[in-house]
Amino acid sequence: MRNIKTGIAVALCVLVSEFIVENPMYAGIGCLVSIQDTVSGSIKSGLNRVKGTILGGFIGFLSIFLGQRNPIVCGLGTMLVIYGCTHFKMNTAIVVSTVTFLSINLDIITTSPIYYSFHRVLDTIIGVIIGIFVNYILARPDYFEIANDKIHNLRKLIDNSLEEKINNNKKFNMQNITKEIQSLETTYLKLIEEHKFKKNKLDIDYIKDTIEEFKEISHHMQSIELLDEEISLNEENISEIKKLYKNINTKVDNLKSPVFNYHLSKIIEDIEDLDELKND
Repeated sequence: MRNIKTGIAVALCVLVSEFIVENPMYAGIGCLVSIQDTVSGSIKSGLNRVKGTILGGFIGFLSIFLGQRNPIVCGLGTMLVIYGCTHFKMNTAIVVSTVTFLSINLDIITTSPIYYSFHRVLDTIIGVIIGIFVNYILARPDYFEIANDKIHNLRKLIDNSLEEKINNNKKFNMQNITKEIQSLETTYLKLIEEHKFKKNKLDIDYIKDTIEEFKEISHHMQSIELLDEEISLNEENISEIKKLYKNINTKVDNLKSPVFNYHLSKIIEDIEDLDELKND
């Protein structure tokens, strides 16, 4: 959908070029960089590009009087634009800002420098606005649903890993579990950004708590992986684990594997907390 929305936004830039945009190419560039994963990201990225365009346009305007198409002026101007972007913490706008500067200094100008510079900036700003508008109204990703799907899949992965560990003493796939937790965290951060623009507010706090529970489980799983011994469950853990999983078949010994049973008891507690969060 991001691909489709970008195409629609660029098409609109070309369409409005008949009325308010002088050069659709610069509007298209502004539009391209403003289509992000979230509306909040689009606004943040778009504002940075607008600021960068203004900076590049202003320095480009001044450079005309110092020497258009002069190699030294172009080089120094580029350095100044990059320095300005980094100084004002607009690193993501460096490319657009330098493109604006170079388009002014290297292009053939048939109008007044101030008119040309103004329209290079205006065209880019209009493209950014169109990009943000299209991103807002068209098929925004449902990060709430995506997060819940990831929670379901991660829980299933942990359940399968835990059953395999208890029944067959197989190693946990910590790489996959860690990767899925990180992916869930990324989705949650996008959900927070997107939620600001939702009319109907949702209860998303439990997702943060769920992530913390998954991290706790991962921590105890990693601790278990450091053990090099044949595992046995104590009676308390075997009783609790059978409430969660039906196909449990392992040795029971209250004296063996005390460290393993400690971490397993913590994992069971975290899983029970996950179920409570889900039910709430």
